[in-house]
Amino acid sequence: MASSRPFALLTALMLAAALAAPDHARAGADAVGTTSANFLKILPDARPAAMGEAYSALSNDEAALIYNPSGVARAIRDEVSATHIEWFQFMHLEHLGGVFPLGTLGVAGAGLTWLQVDGLALTTRDNPAAADPAQRFQQIGTFNPHDMALDLAFARPFSEKINLGAELEVVQQNIDQSNGYGASLNLGAQYLNLLPNLDLGADVHNLGTPVAVGGTPFSMPVTFDLGAAYRLFNRQLSLAAQTLVPLDNQVENSFGAEYWFHDLLALRAGYKSGYLDQYTVGMGVRMGDMRLDYAFVPYGDLGDSHRLTASYDFGEPSVGLSAGPRLFAPLGDPAWHQTVFSPRLPGADKAESWNIKVSDARGDLMRVLSGSGAVPPRLPWDGRDSDGRVVPDGDYESG
Repeated sequence: MASSRPFALLTALMLAAALAAPDHARAGADAVGTTSANFLKILPDARPAAMGEAYSALSNDEAALIYNPSGVARAIRDEVSATHIEWFQFMHLEHLGGVFPLGTLGVAGAGLTWLQVDGLALTTRDNPAAADPAQRFQQIGTFNPHDMALDLAFARPFSEKINLGAELEVVQQNIDQSNGYGASLNLGAQYLNLLPNLDLGADVHNLGTPVAVGGTPFSMPVTFDLGAAYRLFNRQLSLAAQTLVPLDNQVENSFGAEYWFHDLLALRAGYKSGYLDQYTVGMGVRMGDMRLDYAFVPYGDLGDSHRLTASYDFGEPSVGLSAGPRLFAPLGDPAWHQTVFSPRLPGADKAESWNIKVSDARGDLMRVLSGSGAVPPRLPWDGRDSDGRVVPDGDYESG
């Protein structure tokens, strides 16, 4: 278990960074209403929302931009995603994002989130002495307040088990003619396969500058997450749990489940406890390179919200392959009986199937190593062809 120490250290550092936030944001539930940019707490993508937002350890697609930037490192192909949320009280939120593998450099991501409320009454105070408070103001028009966040992220695997990611976020808030601006940093880490099929995730969000909209500046809503995810039945079933520690509200615990039927239809459910206990449900449909996800999230007396996300994968996976030792003898010294292939594939755990083809110098196929599910980090080849015979001496290529 010694190899998990770097993840534990990174998690401790992120928690320390969260606790280093300004004093007035440390009071937990006593600090409700004392932070700015609270639209950042509305997490867009439908898949995680249907699972109670327990997604820090599961993050492996464009939604990682919102939940855990280190999960961006698990993207296999280019992906773009768009989300629409019908929020309660006439609010709606739009999100557009993408993740783009850069080969051995890592994976980059970018996202834009926009929240707007339409048609709020714009009033002026023209009769302050009126007995009826409703008569003290006169409507002179309407206005549409909005909030915006622009994200740029980068992540990469630093070992077979550890992914790290960072994200820069620029925030704008608008109320009529008043605007406020700020910038923040999101950090994340994942530890894959602590035990077989068990992953961990940790992240801290909104470490940034205070935002003032026409008045007193307030700090951003800093949050710290720690989660775990376990896969069963050849990774068709995912179970996730997560604890979120906001510095301006009470602690939230989330639980979620997802089951894929033949990699075509997913059913999801979740539960989140905290300032508002919520049961969530949703589903997903995969059609080739396209995926559609829906989530239903109730908010009690405030109303219900509906999320719809469309995602599209494109491009070829960025794959690297090395072998060693490069010189080996299947019939010689037992220490040199085989070579080992080491695939390098971002998001190897997302693979549905894989194969490595071994050919001789003329291009004739000698052996195919193949499997389903996650790509193993090491694959030995004993120098034999598909019929079990030792191949002749010579040069061989793999890919």
